Amino acid sequence: MDQRQRLASVSIYFFAGDFTDVLRRYGDGRPQAYGTHDEVARLVHDLRAAGIEVTITSLCTRSRQVERPMEGVIVRSLGAANYADDGMLAGAVQEDRAEALIAHFPNLKLLRAVARQGKPAAAFLATSFYRTGVRSWLRTRRTVAALNDPQFDFVSNHCRPATEHLADLGVRRSALIPWDVPHPYSPADSTPKQAAPEGEIKVFYAGSISEEKGVADVVRAVGHLKDRDRYTFEFAGNGQIEQMQGLARSQGVEANVKFLGSIPNPQVFDRFKSADLLIVPSQWEFQEGFPLTMFEAIASHTPIVCSDHPIFARVLTDGENAGLFRAGDPRSCAAAIDKIVADPGLYLRLSREAEASWAKLQGPADWRRLIVEWATKGPESLWIQERRLAPKV
Repeated sequence: MDQRQRLASVSIYFFAGDFTDVLRRYGDGRPQAYGTHDEVARLVHDLRAAGIEVTITSLCTRSRQVERPMEGVIVRSLGAANYADDGMLAGAVQEDRAEALIAHFPNLKLLRAVARQGKPAAAFLATSFYRTGVRSWLRTRRTVAALNDPQFDFVSNHCRPATEHLADLGVRRSALIPWDVPHPYSPADSTPKQAAPEGEIKVFYAGSISEEKGVADVVRAVGHLKDRDRYTFEFAGNGQIEQMQGLARSQGVEANVKFLGSIPNPQVFDRFKSADLLIVPSQWEFQEGFPLTMFEAIASHTPIVCSDHPIFARVLTDGENAGLFRAGDPRSCAAAIDKIVADPGLYLRLSREAEASWAKLQGPADWRRLIVEWATKGPESLWIQERRLAPKV
């Protein structure tokens, strides 16, 4: 099969982000607000080095504007307030003059608009679909149908667990490619932890501060711990901070919880390493792919307490490489924490298993190379073909 000629221009649609600031931070050598943003900047530079013009469109931004931060690069900020404020997506796609389009989040209006243009297209996700109810079921079926549109050269989800989940839902396996980004840390960089300390126990969380991410469940769990005065819970991230602080006061545990707001990504990993436990409490309703923070958690060797969200359960097993609890159940969360702290052998085993957990997650296509390969050689690229999901035996 003849390979498609190199594209002249590519347009990428992201859910949120100030990508002019991302490019400036990268150029100045300053830390990014999110760990993956340097990879976005590197991608832009790679595409420009290949002679390809780049447009980045961001849905949720503080204002609506068009900027040109580099030669051959356009950044369009649509100014939407939230995910539901997506009415302008179809128009933005229709006005797009780029030769090829990438949808980087699974908004149904975006996917359909991209497919309608009849241009080379790809879809990238970092999500799962476990919400219950008729409306959610219908939305999932429609999303699967949109992803199966032959206009998409491939569909890529973050890591193999979330990609296999899409296959289970009915997205054609031949179109699916797991993606990941290089990680600056790995379990090989540190040693296993021996046991929880006798005194204060530090529990750390990094991510959005919201109900669906399970933060309220953790706050409620504090009151069910056997010796709660030993515990300090630190939450890093933006979101419903005032609401969660109010919940902590109403539960009588405000002395045990601290909300740090957003902190630079390198500091997040430092806190992962210095904590005694890490908690990832996502509810099933949260459309979680295998999160990047989970990679950092595994790399730190700090034992992980996480919910039984189906994406986590594809890699993590209770008592083997994590402590799992029933999502949305504060008592179950507290029991999982107490169990690990009280058992030095279990604590050490969970810490030691980081290497094996890490190994399970290796193998996806490099996100940046996947896009550059597609833009320069087309979907027929042998490198791309070798990274599609194998047929199920």
